Amino acid sequence: MSFTLIGGRVLDPVSGMDQVTNVSVDADGRISGIGAQRAGKLVDVSGQWVLPGLVDVGTYAGEAGGDGSDGLAATAQAALTGGFATLMLSPSMSAGAPRIDHPSMVQALRSRASEVPIAIKIIAAATRTRGDGQVEIADIAGMVRAGAVAIGNVGHREQPIANAAIMRRALEHAKTIGVTAIASPLDVSLREGGVATEGAIATRMGYRPDPAASEHAALARDLEIAALAQTPLLCFGITTARAVELVRAAKARGLRITAAAPMHHLLLDETALLTAPYDTNFRLDPPLRRRDDVDALIAGVASGEIDCVATAHTPLGQLAKEPEFEDAEPGALGLQTCLAALLGLVAAGRLPLLRAIDAVTAAPARSLGLSCGTLKIGQAADLCLFDPAERWVVDGQAVGSWASNTPLWGKQLTGRVTATIVGGIAHYDRHSMLSAR
Repeated sequence: MSFTLIGGRVLDPVSGMDQVTNVSVDADGRISGIGAQRAGKLVDVSGQWVLPGLVDVGTYAGEAGGDGSDGLAATAQAALTGGFATLMLSPSMSAGAPRIDHPSMVQALRSRASEVPIAIKIIAAATRTRGDGQVEIADIAGMVRAGAVAIGNVGHREQPIANAAIMRRALEHAKTIGVTAIASPLDVSLREGGVATEGAIATRMGYRPDPAASEHAALARDLEIAALAQTPLLCFGITTARAVELVRAAKARGLRITAAAPMHHLLLDETALLTAPYDTNFRLDPPLRRRDDVDALIAGVASGEIDCVATAHTPLGQLAKEPEFEDAEPGALGLQTCLAALLGLVAAGRLPLLRAIDAVTAAPARSLGLSCGTLKIGQAADLCLFDPAERWVVDGQAVGSWASNTPLWGKQLTGRVTATIVGGIAHYDRHSMLSAR
């Protein structure tokens, strides 16, 4: 069905567009025009924002796991609820689910992903563990041929590559093949099982401390190895002020570095552990940081030094979150709340509007060499419609999931996704704007 969205505020960071106008979509599901022209069904979206479909560079879900984690269909629905049209899945998507470290696994996941109404992109593991326990480079070329868009041991369910020589070889393989590598900087030995940022609050709460240096010490190493291998590297999970400084310096040196910060680390600092004592919804990995770290992250996103904001979406069942704080599995929902929460920082004057939108659309796409995340004539019509004035409470009905593991639970947010269009089809349409005949 061809249609035209009439009278919305069209926002596209790539072109710099910010104006009230129309967006037309042809019967093939592609953007056919932006401007005064009209075609097909006319849909009045006055008062709403029209954005590119959102792109997430870090989703830890997609296979139903032993902890009750969402399967692909539920993950896709959560994405649509939050305006996301494209997801990058971590190699270890959920506890108990198989790790994506072989071409056959990439092929199988792509086959299952073709059944859901959003674009699922696969980040394959850079290493695999042999039967004798030794770590070796995975079949990176085979996994890329099978459809992986990047390689890396990404996120809190992955063990970082501790061996620097293996890390170097993995990056060199990635360079040879022409694929982006991703790393989550963490020195596990320095962390020593810590669950809260080392300092007065961790001590007061009795939590095992995690020195912030466990992140930026590992990041410094990864950046030097990337320079040695001359390989593009996406640094995922940047949460400290020092890490922002290291990324800034690496870019100044001319390294091909991009960086992503988890959304909750822009919204909350470690004092939340005091206001919600022992609440495992605040058990995140990396742990919540100090206020100066949060301020540095927001400034980094505003300047573009931190390219992307990731949801780190991790739906968890009650069994995963009901143990004591130190033993609970880390992670929180993110897909459903990311855009509204991020635009709250815009309303507070902390982020420029187009930069905030870029951080969850074109920037993550660029970081992995994808063409989505922008409004361009001829491009697949992946669109997000957003009501900037609607107020809503984060609860079970709003997030559309059985999972409730979010530190934003019960909070009121301003601004809500009204429709998500993927390839010209409205797979999520709360007000039935596009489905009405």
